Amino acid sequence: WLVEDLDWWSALDFEHPRVRALKLKVVEEYFDRWDFDGIEIDWLRHSLYFRRGTEIENGKYLTMLLRDIRKNLQAKAARRGRPIELAVRIPERVEWCREGGFEVETWIADELVDFLILGQGLTEAPGVPGFRAIAKSKPVRIYASLGCYGNNYKISPDEVVRGSAANLWRDGADGIYTFNW
Repeated sequence: WLVEDLDWWSALDFEHPRVRALKLKVVEEYFDRWDFDGIEIDWLRHSLYFRRGTEIENGKYLTMLLRDIRKNLQAKAARRGRPIELAVRIPERVEWCREGGFEVETWIADELVDFLILGQGLTEAPGVPGFRAIAKSKPVRIYASLGCYGNNYKISPDEVVRGSAANLWRDGADGIYTFNW
């Protein structure tokens, strides 16, 4: 079930149906046990989900998983009488998403996600217009990820955090996602 030929770490290979089934079961369990309003799928926790060089052709498997998750959450939401939202954290540029096998255009067009969370610890978000162009009139919200840590994992001064947040708003983010706060 693991991506082959990795140097020093491991990653699950989402090309395998059992990997996708396992991840779907985890999501199902959370919503069977607890009354959450939504979930974030963090595609940036690890950025390799397939054998190297097969990301673009295998991106369909991540889309299949998101489609299954959305279908499952919609059924649970109908029983609860309120929506369950789905967010994904992805690279901060459309072209980087494509290269990584993240079929964001399809996710948006098919309304598989409610939120896009761009990047990790950004100080600027120049990729927002690219995602806006894809979203057009779809109801997806675009958040930019703001981290409070600078070099060597030291807490950034308040002025740096405020300035970064101002930049993310200026760049057109609908909201700010505070990563690891």
